[in-house]
Amino acid sequence: MDRVINSKGRAGPKIGSMNCNGLGNKIKRNKVLTWLQQKQESIIFLQETHSTAELEKEWENHWRGKIYFSHGSSNSKGVAILIKNNEDIEVKKIKHICQGRVLLLEIVYNSVNYCLVNNYSPNNDDHGFIENVFTESLGRPREDYLIMAGDWNTVLNNDLDKLGGTPQHANKYYQSYINTMISDY
Repeated sequence: MDRVINSKGRAGPKIGSMNCNGLGNKIKRNKVLTWLQQKQESIIFLQETHSTAELEKEWENHWRGKIYFSHGSSNSKGVAILIKNNEDIEVKKIKHICQGRVLLLEIVYNSVNYCLVNNYSPNNDDHGFIENVFTESLGRPREDYLIMAGDWNTVLNNDLDKLGGTPQHANKYYQSYINTMISDY
């Protein structure tokens, strides 16, 4: 993976994203966290963590880095942003845009400001949800690079991103809205 070079000529952080389909099981959670520690990415976005406040310490002890959670329940939702211990990243702001679904971190990495948004969209084409994610992310005072990632529960292009099943994705509004935001920004 190549690092993105920002307009100041500095390398940005390496970021990965994964829908982990539930990490409530300690054995699975520890295997996934160990596997992620071996990856090159310094920041990892997780969706569908099924994390709870009661288990935060267990996660943090195994990860040995920083973890920022937006919990769902022990059997649904949940997002987290994991930062490896060896990275010099200063977190300036944490915002739960939608509990268990969207977490925003404003950080400084390599003297450059970034806004990280980890999203786990519901699969019901909720107009208000997707609009709020973008309003909260783009509508704040910004002097940073915005990085949005996660599980959006849609595809951007039915012909390129879909194989089999119905020809059209069920979350048509998400698809249209996200494509508009990408073209506008």
